[in-house]
Amino acid sequence: MTTDTTGKASPARKQRKSRNQPKAQAALRLPDYPGTLSRIASANPDFSVLIVDDCRPTRMLVRSILNACGVSNIKDAVDGAEAPEVLDSSLPDLIISDVQMTPLDGIEFSRLIRNDPHSPNPRMPIVIMTGHTEEGRIVALREAGLTDVVAKPLSPKMLCRSIVTALQKSDSGALVA
Repeated sequence: MTTDTTGKASPARKQRKSRNQPKAQAALRLPDYPGTLSRIASANPDFSVLIVDDCRPTRMLVRSILNACGVSNIKDAVDGAEAPEVLDSSLPDLIISDVQMTPLDGIEFSRLIRNDPHSPNPRMPIVIMTGHTEEGRIVALREAGLTDVVAKPLSPKMLCRSIVTALQKSDSGALVA
């Protein structure tokens, strides 16, 4: 009997439903992006990242996420105007930048990397962090030459996903393979 007199499912019916749940959950399992980033960092000890953000707590959060994934070669810049100076001293494999900064925001900084004839690497993978995730805004960010976009508030999994995606899309894709 699958229902009682009130029409509710019997215990046997409930057991059948719970027995099927693990299969459904397994089908929805996402890739392990933090694990992938950890493997990249382990296989490439010189892997380096530049964090560009005018908010110190955000820079610290991104740094701690990267450290947790085994990335230890990390440089900081407080805005898009300071970032080129940091790039002159060491060329990272990836840039993670905020959008809204003064005097030079993340979009203008990215355009500088992409279009300046003196750019150290115009194809550098750039992940932009933004709280403005409307479709039109994301399209504008991609048109500005950004490799990937991650929404704020940041989660470790989504930041790692954006980093791995950016590396796969760029010349640095060999790092991911």
